[in-house]
Amino acid sequence: MIYAFDGVAPEVRYLMLASGKPNAAAPSSFEFALQDPSGFALTLWECQPGTSCVFGFKAAKRVEPKKREVSVQRAMVNDPCMPWSTCTQCLAQKYCGWCNGSIVYKDGTPGTHCAGYGTNGSRNQFTCSGSYRTDGCDDYTCVMPEGSCQAVPMGGGESKATCLEHCHPAPNPSNSPVYPSASPSASTYICNRTDLKCYKTTPGHGSSYELCLQACVKNPSPSAVSPVSPPIQKTYICNTTNYQCEPPTPGHGSSKEVCVENCKNRPPVPPVILGKFRGLQIDNRYIVAEWQLDVTTAGYNMFFNGSFYQSGQMWAGSKVGHINIKIEAGAQAGTAQKGYYTVSQGMAVEHMLIAIGSDANDDPTGWDTPWILGGENGQEFVWTRFVSAE
Repeated sequence: MIYAFDGVAPEVRYLMLASGKPNAAAPSSFEFALQDPSGFALTLWECQPGTSCVFGFKAAKRVEPKKREVSVQRAMVNDPCMPWSTCTQCLAQKYCGWCNGSIVYKDGTPGTHCAGYGTNGSRNQFTCSGSYRTDGCDDYTCVMPEGSCQAVPMGGGESKATCLEHCHPAPNPSNSPVYPSASPSASTYICNRTDLKCYKTTPGHGSSYELCLQACVKNPSPSAVSPVSPPIQKTYICNTTNYQCEPPTPGHGSSKEVCVENCKNRPPVPPVILGKFRGLQIDNRYIVAEWQLDVTTAGYNMFFNGSFYQSGQMWAGSKVGHINIKIEAGAQAGTAQKGYYTVSQGMAVEHMLIAIGSDANDDPTGWDTPWILGGENGQEFVWTRFVSAE
């Protein structure tokens, strides 16, 4: 093997280590080792003495084997629709559809509510335990006796296509059983598609109790679906000249709500933190896990052990070395944070430290206590990326 000191940062120091093939000489250089598949090349991190950096961990915080297996499987599913956490965001993406139940892919990988094609255009085979829609985010319920499908909030009905299949006007009274005619003040009922029971509604809506019972039946069991390209929907893209949301070419952009939220005159992402990184969390919540971070001028995506963790916007802060973060998808969606970073150059890689405050008002100014204590006080990560390769 060969090794070399690869720089130092406020909390950690770096080491490069590389080997040749078994029972052979050490590689002649790190550049050669990076290209030689018969050996290996590693970049290693060590906590600096006298700092709050922690690589130790509590046994209770280890990732269980079962969770690791799920994470590995999910990494094998090539579905760019996974990160979108709301129906509106999901349907604004090309080839994505929304399931109001749970998604399970053909290989057993659990998905999110948003699923569709893979990035190479191939279909992802999956099962939706509820209704899968590409036409809109409203549910629909059948209103009798007129037999019309009316929009209700999501969760209160079914997809429009499913509703139209069975929702038809009541038969002509001359050819059907006679029910007592309802006066304008008579009670009317509407079907709750969740518990399949008829409930009294306001006059002028719904139908008689007898007709409501006829229509209020369970839908057919869900089956495996292969997503189809959704109809072209109205989407918008940010014009970075005047920061207005404008219609893009079909298949691009997002919903108007998402576009307006993100189309603001913000400072750009610092170029030094653009790229694909792999790293570890080094505050006292450290666990056996690998993090991945992909930062572009359009936003960032973050993964934990191969599974989607969160995504959002990242832009320069008001001071050098500071960043602002807006989380748009994931468990903390809708929240904001501030961060502090530094980048150091290694032989074949770049190393980056990021300390993240606990909320939008917590703007880190250093690396030691309290910024890297973890818990409610924020987080700290060490990241590495190749200088000239993906």
